[in-house]
Amino acid sequence: MAQPSAPLALHIADGVAGAAITEAQAILTPAGLELTVVSSPNAAAVLTVSAGLFTSPLAAEALHPILTQAAVVLWRAVPALSIVGDYAQGLRFNLLISGQAENAISAFLRLIDDLVNDRVSEDDCKTLLTWLPVGGTVLVTYDAATAKIVPVKSSESAQPVH
Repeated sequence: MAQPSAPLALHIADGVAGAAITEAQAILTPAGLELTVVSSPNAAAVLTVSAGLFTSPLAAEALHPILTQAAVVLWRAVPALSIVGDYAQGLRFNLLISGQAENAISAFLRLIDDLVNDRVSEDDCKTLLTWLPVGGTVLVTYDAATAKIVPVKSSESAQPVH
Protein backbone atom coordinates (compact mmCIF):
# COMPACT_ATOMS: atom_id res chain seq x y z
CA MET A 1 0.00 0.00 0.00
CA ALA A 2 1.46 3.36 -1.00
CA GLN A 3 1.80 5.95 1.71
CA PRO A 4 -0.72 8.77 1.29
CA SER A 5 0.47 12.32 0.72
CA ALA A 6 -2.24 13.86 2.94
CA PRO A 7 -1.07 15.04 6.38
CA LEU A 8 -3.61 12.76 8.06
CA ALA A 9 -4.93 9.74 6.16
CA LEU A 10 -6.90 6.64 7.06
CA HIS A 11 -6.79 3.52 4.91
CA ILE A 12 -9.66 1.24 5.85
CA ALA A 13 -11.83 -1.54 4.44
CA ASP A 14 -15.05 -0.49 2.76
CA GLY A 15 -17.93 -0.01 5.18
CA VAL A 16 -15.86 -0.30 8.38
CA ALA A 17 -16.16 2.17 11.25
CA GLY A 18 -18.30 4.73 9.41
CA ALA A 19 -19.63 6.31 12.61
CA ALA A 20 -16.15 6.48 14.15
CA ILE A 21 -14.75 8.11 11.00
CA THR A 22 -17.50 10.73 11.13
CA GLU A 23 -16.78 11.32 14.85
CA ALA A 24 -13.03 11.62 14.22
CA GLN A 25 -13.63 14.10 11.40
CA ALA A 26 -15.88 16.14 13.70
CA ILE A 27 -13.01 16.33 16.23
CA LEU A 28 -10.42 17.32 13.62
CA THR A 29 -12.37 19.76 11.44
CA PRO A 30 -12.76 22.62 13.97
CA ALA A 31 -8.94 22.65 14.32
CA GLY A 32 -8.53 22.95 10.57
CA LEU A 33 -7.36 19.34 10.20
CA GLU A 34 -8.70 17.10 7.48
CA LEU A 35 -8.80 13.33 7.64
CA THR A 36 -8.44 11.84 4.16
CA VAL A 37 -10.20 8.48 4.06
CA VAL A 38 -9.17 5.90 1.48
CA SER A 39 -11.37 2.83 1.56
CA SER A 40 -10.95 -0.34 -0.42
CA PRO A 41 -12.03 -3.95 -0.06
CA ASN A 42 -10.09 -5.88 2.58
CA ALA A 43 -7.76 -2.99 3.45
CA ALA A 44 -6.01 -3.07 6.81
CA ALA A 45 -6.89 -0.12 9.04
CA VAL A 46 -3.91 2.26 8.97
CA LEU A 47 -3.90 5.84 10.22
CA THR A 48 -0.92 7.73 8.78
CA VAL A 49 0.31 10.97 10.31
CA SER A 50 2.77 12.75 8.03
CA ALA A 51 5.83 14.62 9.27
CA GLY A 52 4.50 17.78 7.61
CA LEU A 53 1.66 17.92 10.09
CA PHE A 54 4.17 18.63 12.86
CA THR A 55 5.65 21.56 11.00
CA SER A 56 2.25 23.19 10.49
CA PRO A 57 1.31 26.49 12.12
CA LEU A 58 -1.00 24.71 14.57
CA ALA A 59 0.88 24.64 17.87
CA ALA A 60 1.88 21.20 19.14
CA GLU A 61 0.15 21.83 22.45
CA ALA A 62 -3.14 22.17 20.59
CA LEU A 63 -2.39 19.47 18.02
CA HIS A 64 -1.59 16.52 20.31
CA PRO A 65 -4.86 16.30 22.26
CA ILE A 66 -6.94 16.70 19.09
CA LEU A 67 -5.03 14.03 17.18
CA THR A 68 -5.00 11.73 20.20
CA GLN A 69 -8.75 12.07 20.72
CA ALA A 70 -9.51 11.37 17.04
CA ALA A 71 -7.11 8.40 16.92
CA VAL A 72 -8.59 6.88 20.09
CA VAL A 73 -12.09 7.14 18.58
CA LEU A 74 -10.86 5.24 15.52
CA TRP A 75 -8.95 2.70 17.61
CA ARG A 76 -12.02 1.92 19.73
CA ALA A 77 -13.99 1.15 16.56
CA VAL A 78 -11.13 -0.81 14.97
CA PRO A 79 -8.82 -2.22 17.69
CA ALA A 80 -6.50 -3.56 14.96
CA LEU A 81 -5.83 0.03 13.86
CA SER A 82 -2.20 0.62 13.02
CA ILE A 83 -0.86 4.14 13.51
CA VAL A 84 2.07 5.12 11.33
CA GLY A 85 4.09 8.28 11.87
CA ASP A 86 6.21 9.43 8.95
CA TYR A 87 9.53 10.81 10.10
CA ALA A 88 11.85 11.24 7.15
CA GLN A 89 12.04 10.15 3.55
CA GLY A 90 11.94 6.36 3.67
CA LEU A 91 11.66 6.04 7.47
CA ARG A 92 8.48 5.76 9.48
CA PHE A 93 7.40 4.43 12.85
CA ASN A 94 4.48 2.03 13.32
CA LEU A 95 2.81 2.00 16.74
CA LEU A 96 1.61 -1.37 17.99
CA ILE A 97 -1.06 -0.72 20.64
CA SER A 98 -1.35 -3.40 23.30
CA GLY A 99 -3.14 -1.41 25.99
CA GLN A 100 -3.51 2.07 27.42
CA ALA A 101 -4.43 3.32 23.95
CA GLU A 102 -4.81 6.98 24.87
CA ASN A 103 -1.41 7.14 26.61
CA ALA A 104 0.24 5.12 23.83
CA ILE A 105 -1.16 7.28 21.04
CA SER A 106 -0.34 10.51 22.85
CA ALA A 107 3.25 9.42 23.56
CA PHE A 108 3.64 8.24 19.96
CA LEU A 109 2.43 11.53 18.47
CA ARG A 110 4.73 13.44 20.83
CA LEU A 111 7.64 11.25 19.72
CA ILE A 112 6.99 11.89 16.02
CA ASP A 113 6.66 15.62 16.72
CA ASP A 114 9.92 15.60 18.70
CA LEU A 115 11.73 13.64 15.98
CA VAL A 116 10.51 15.95 13.22
CA ASN A 117 11.53 19.02 15.21
CA ASP A 118 14.95 17.67 16.34
CA ARG A 119 14.08 17.40 20.03
CA VAL A 120 15.23 13.81 20.52
CA SER A 121 18.71 13.10 21.82
CA GLU A 122 21.16 11.03 19.79
CA ASP A 123 21.06 8.29 22.45
CA ASP A 124 17.26 8.12 22.34
CA CYS A 125 17.38 7.94 18.52
CA LYS A 126 19.86 5.06 18.74
CA THR A 127 17.55 3.27 21.17
CA LEU A 128 14.58 3.66 18.82
CA LEU A 129 16.67 2.27 15.97
CA THR A 130 17.90 -0.79 17.90
CA TRP A 131 16.58 -3.09 15.16
CA LEU A 132 17.08 -2.54 11.45
CA PRO A 133 13.84 -1.16 10.00
CA VAL A 134 11.88 -3.56 7.82
CA GLY A 135 11.02 -1.81 4.58
CA GLY A 136 11.76 1.53 6.21
CA THR A 137 9.36 0.91 9.10
CA VAL A 138 10.40 0.78 12.75
CA LEU A 139 7.94 -1.10 14.95
CA VAL A 140 7.37 0.53 18.34
CA THR A 141 5.06 0.13 21.31
CA TYR A 142 4.21 1.95 24.51
CA ASP A 143 5.98 0.90 27.71
CA ALA A 144 3.61 1.83 30.55
CA ALA A 145 6.34 1.40 33.19
CA THR A 146 8.49 4.15 31.65
CA ALA A 147 5.72 6.01 29.80
CA LYS A 148 7.92 5.88 26.69
CA ILE A 149 7.74 4.57 23.18
CA VAL A 150 10.17 1.67 22.76
CA PRO A 151 11.32 -0.42 19.78
CA VAL A 152 9.89 -3.86 19.06
CA LYS A 153 11.88 -6.68 17.52
CA SER A 154 9.98 -7.32 14.28
CA SER A 155 10.94 -11.01 13.98
CA GLU A 156 13.36 -13.60 15.24
CA SER A 157 15.54 -12.87 12.23
CA ALA A 158 15.62 -9.12 12.89
CA GLN A 159 19.15 -7.75 12.89
CA PRO A 160 20.41 -5.21 15.42
CA VAL A 161 21.79 -1.95 14.09
CA HIS A 162 25.56 -1.92 14.51
